[in-house]
Amino acid sequence: TPRLASSDKPDVDRISNSSVTVRWPSARNITSGLESHYYYIVWIKAEGGSYKDMSKQLHTSSTDRFESRITGLQFNTHYSVKVAPYHQQNELSEAGTSTGVTTFKTLCIGEWK
Repeated sequence: TPRLASSDKPDVDRISNSSVTVRWPSARNITSGLESHYYYIVWIKAEGGSYKDMSKQLHTSSTDRFESRITGLQFNTHYSVKVAPYHQQNELSEAGTSTGVTTFKTLCIGEWK
């Protein structure tokens, strides 16, 4: 089962007050030992809410960087972001738990400098 190692966690960069970009520094690390082309799904949830599929399919190859922009976020709200391989998308429960899911750092739009 493909997994994202802790060393493969992406950077989450603020683009504006309502948009963030999830960017992996090295797609090669993620695809090592896996298929050369792989899809991932990103979920996001506001504090106290449930995870929502952002319908962002992240495509990568052994040489490409890849990223996903998430828009429509509310100011001064904490968000959690998760990612999982596309074929495991149905394994992500409302609580956001899955053996194939890596949790990104919590976002707070409005607190970042």
